[in-house]
Amino acid sequence: MKIIENYFESEIKTNDIVDLKNLINQVFSIKIKPILERGKLLFDQGNFSDAVKEFEIALEIADSMYDSPQKQSEISQINSIASKALNPVYLERIKPIFDKGKELIIKENFQEKINIVNEALEMFEKVLDIANKMADSSEKESKIEEVTDLIKKTCRTRITYIKDNALRKLAQKEYEKAVNDLYAAISIAKRMPVPEEQNQDLEDLKSSVNKAYITQIDEVVKEGNEELRKNNYDAAIKIFNEAMVMTNKMYLTEEMENEVNKIKSLIYQVELKQLVGRGDLAEELQKYEKEIERLTKKMEYAKTIDDKDRKFAEMGKIKDSIDEVYHSKIKLLVEQGNQLADKEQFEESFENFKRAIKINDMIESPVFKNKIAIKYEYKHKIIQKAKLEISRERYDTAIIDCNKAIELDNSFVKAYFYIGMANINKKDYITAIEYFKKALELDSQHAKSWNHMGFSYEKLAEFDNAIEAYKKAVDIKPSYSEAFFNMGNSYKYNEEYDRAIEAYKKATEINTEFANAWFFMGAAYFDKKDYNKAMELIKKAVEINPNLGFKKGFR
Repeated sequence: MKIIENYFESEIKTNDIVDLKNLINQVFSIKIKPILERGKLLFDQGNFSDAVKEFEIALEIADSMYDSPQKQSEISQINSIASKALNPVYLERIKPIFDKGKELIIKENFQEKINIVNEALEMFEKVLDIANKMADSSEKESKIEEVTDLIKKTCRTRITYIKDNALRKLAQKEYEKAVNDLYAAISIAKRMPVPEEQNQDLEDLKSSVNKAYITQIDEVVKEGNEELRKNNYDAAIKIFNEAMVMTNKMYLTEEMENEVNKIKSLIYQVELKQLVGRGDLAEELQKYEKEIERLTKKMEYAKTIDDKDRKFAEMGKIKDSIDEVYHSKIKLLVEQGNQLADKEQFEESFENFKRAIKINDMIESPVFKNKIAIKYEYKHKIIQKAKLEISRERYDTAIIDCNKAIELDNSFVKAYFYIGMANINKKDYITAIEYFKKALELDSQHAKSWNHMGFSYEKLAEFDNAIEAYKKAVDIKPSYSEAFFNMGNSYKYNEEYDRAIEAYKKATEINTEFANAWFFMGAAYFDKKDYNKAMELIKKAVEINPNLGFKKGFR
């Protein structure tokens, strides 16, 4: 064979190799025959261990043969002889061990005792070892399948018990104990007779460990967000870093990566707020301007490159770098805009948003363009100002602000809603209704628009229209106590006192401290001439609010 392998590739070489392989296989077959005979003889003499060795030697020789029908025939013959001779013996050995294991797992609540679970699994694993030594046959396959299923069932029963305990501990915020339990379950899952990469129970447990850590991390992140809300930036960063350290204990999965990215994003946001809060924005923006200047000069040089492919490749890289700097600049401007708006410095705030929008228009790369929701942040800060203007009774200014928000996003429901609110305060109820309808065209589930449109109809003495609008509001939001109160008022004006009482009652069931609803319910009973009930309810209203009176405005 070695000599022939040195031939040049040819038909002669191919044919000679085939012939030699057949000859070698024949030699192996001749060698196997007396070994099989010895094995059968030893078995007949009751010498099972030596018989097994002979059959194993025969199989090793058969495995050395070249792949061919002859090889498969030899293996089948060996297994056939061995299975008839040895498998009954193996099955006899298996039975008492298997039965003992099965007796252990039929005990009530066996899964609660790890020593019983371990003992049963050890028994089943011994059975599996013996079954794997059996000669290939349907009996062997059946026995392996049976014991494998029983190991899986035993493991899963114990795992379910541990997971239930872990969930209870998680609910009680005993995170470390819960995770320890899940690791104990993982050690059981690893005993499953399946390759680890195909072990779904193991993967599910790893996911449960990660979820336990995520629950714990979320508690820590909540503390960090609370510090962030108080503008305690150093404390917030310290807490978020603690949360980041906790992710190191998680299994490397997509869940873990998402959690790490979430915390990194929070840390970045705090650092950004800290930077803007310190007033270092001008200096930081200047750094970006210098970087843009440097990249622009680099671009001028790139344009002079003769090689077209290299020229366009270099220019593309520089454009991406410029866009990345623009992106960083936008982040600072948007954060500055948000912080100034929260301090009610709206004029300066809005200038930052406008600058950010202009810079975003200069970005070419889809990776960075529109990555930050500038207009989203901007329009919400405009509405923040509009709400403040309404509270200060500067209604026309609020309407101008809302129209600016509509210019940014003509589908912005809140902008139409607050124009309606400003017009209600101006007592221009017809215009208010027009804008509430526009809001509802965009979002038919906007309960506040239905409620305040109902109020506007009520002020126009169109009580049936008002009631229909209030009904829409409470259908969308069944816990909307103010809408039930307003509905009660419209029924009362319509002299439908029983329906008014029913609506007021619903409002007080939702909010037991709703003094005005108790008061007007009493007034409805007064209109029905049920004076005792009326006085009882009015007294309750005054107990809730001793200074009960009618505030300017509406609900």
